[in-house]
Amino acid sequence: MAFTDEGELTHYDFDICGYGWRAYDIAEFRLAREIHSGHNKDEVEQLWAAFLNGYKSLRDLSDNDISAVPMFVALRQLWLFALCFSEGELIGAADFDNGFIDSKMDYFRNLEVIK
Repeated sequence: MAFTDEGELTHYDFDICGYGWRAYDIAEFRLAREIHSGHNKDEVEQLWAAFLNGYKSLRDLSDNDISAVPMFVALRQLWLFALCFSEGELIGAADFDNGFIDSKMDYFRNLEVIK
């Protein structure tokens, strides 16, 4: 974070601060839409199309990047699943009951990209 001479705060969020694939970065948006919509396919596709149209209006996005998104969505979900257990002492382990585990396992069982 940084402060201006007037005392205004600027917060920089570099996430995990590493170089990576653009497909992974945009996959985070798609995964968040899937989770927040309750995996409503129609809603996700509508939001995804709007996001891609807006993104591509400012910067090119290759077909390879777009086709890699489903795999990165699954990898991000797996990473977040593991993070919950590895950081349990920081974020609390109360949410990691059998229902949580079952919902994540169902996600992977039903994942189209793996089939």
